This record gives sequence, C-alpha cells and structure tokens, in this order.
Amino acid sequence: MLHLGEPVEIETKPSIIALDGERTLEVFKRDDVVAVVTRNAPRVINYRKALDRARALFRNT
Repeated sequence: MLHLGEPVEIETKPSIIALDGERTLEVFKRDDVVAVVTRNAPRVINYRKALDRARALFRNT
C-alpha cells in the first residue's frame, strides 16, 4: 500500500506512465523516476451525479 508522501521508484523501464487520461510520460532505460502520492492534485467531480443534481433543480422550477 502507498502512503502519502512516500516516494516510490519506478523500476519498470522502458515504460509509459499515464498521468491524467490525456497526458503520458515516456520513461526510458536511462531515466530515474520517483513517484510520490500527494493530496495536491486537481479535484475530480462525478459528472453524472452533478448533472443529475442540476436536472433535479430545473425540474423544481
């Protein structure tokens, strides 16, 4: 299990790291890569839930 702030070395090389569904990072044999889990990431919304709530608001007006 990963813990917040714990560095993890990426040892599988070459490889590709998916960052956010659109961007990727290619890792070559010569690269040293360390990943750290933080809480500083962008917020993510559940778009289906947000649309359902908005739909409910418009039904009541």
